[in-house]
Amino acid sequence: MPASALRNFVGTYATARIPADTLVNRTMFLAGGTVPADAAVVGVVLGPEQRPSDALGAGDVVRAYLVAGDGSSTVSGQPAGTVLLEAARVVAAGGSADGGGVSLLVPASGAAEVVAAAAAGQVALVRLADATTPPVDLVRE
Repeated sequence: MPASALRNFVGTYATARIPADTLVNRTMFLAGGTVPADAAVVGVVLGPEQRPSDALGAGDVVRAYLVAGDGSSTVSGQPAGTVLLEAARVVAAGGSADGGGVSLLVPASGAAEVVAAAAAGQVALVRLADATTPPVDLVRE
């Protein structure tokens, strides 16, 4: 791929993991920032016990669970281990220096529950298989 093609990929993220030595093309990437009308972007700050040890990155698909780390009740009153999101796209991820913050694209109908749990520090994420398709996703430009 010529260096001049770099502008085609700046500001995008891969829709799945791309193995080494794979020939990439524009259809393997999505442009960030185009949130569909039925979705919202929610920020979640995660401690080491609330995320996989391998860093999450933009483009990963995760499942979100409700947790109560100190053994207390959860903010929603639901039991710990309840699935908050079956699948959500990570649209941005910070480094470990910021506590593992990620931004998730979630259905607008479930955003309030995720925000409440995130504000209480009661969200844990697990990475799903690369082929998993979340119910809402960024719109291709």
